[in-house]
Amino acid sequence: MAEWDGSPLSGSLLSGSEVGGGPRMTGHHGAGPCHPTKAEKMTTRAHPVDHELVQAAAQVARTRCRGDNHTMAAAGRARDGRMVTAVNAYHFTGGPCAELVLIGTAAAQGVYELDTIVAVGDRDRGVVPPCGRCRQVLLDYFPAVEVIVGEADRIRAVPVTDLLPESYVWADHQLDEEAG
Repeated sequence: MAEWDGSPLSGSLLSGSEVGGGPRMTGHHGAGPCHPTKAEKMTTRAHPVDHELVQAAAQVARTRCRGDNHTMAAAGRARDGRMVTAVNAYHFTGGPCAELVLIGTAAAQGVYELDTIVAVGDRDRGVVPPCGRCRQVLLDYFPAVEVIVGEADRIRAVPVTDLLPESYVWADHQLDEEAG
């Protein structure tokens, strides 16, 4: 993978987690192809669900989401097994979703590769799929991430590419540093 460039979401609006630091990993905002092929994008196979991750997000939603400012929680599993949690920061001008806050929280804690992510709503709403903006950002930051979606006993983990078929891949439209 190419070097992560410290994009605008890193380090802003940090929220909850007991995750420690770790080695700086790479993302995909640099040169070279780092995203799934079209064949990889077309998978429809669900993968095992990380129930501990769902429970962590639900616990944060129950204990940290209060009022209208924080209504969603997210939990992510780092490649090294650590867990990161976050809550959204609602504002009438359009605040960041819990998934986006989680990306910044993870970066602030030295986590640059996520394997799985889930969002859970407050008031026991359960797993909530990411909005379109979050799907695109997750694809751009973590093209191989699994996203937990579905309701109640039908939750499943699917590649983010399954949530965005025929999507725009940011890395495909960047100039090679060597070509410049």
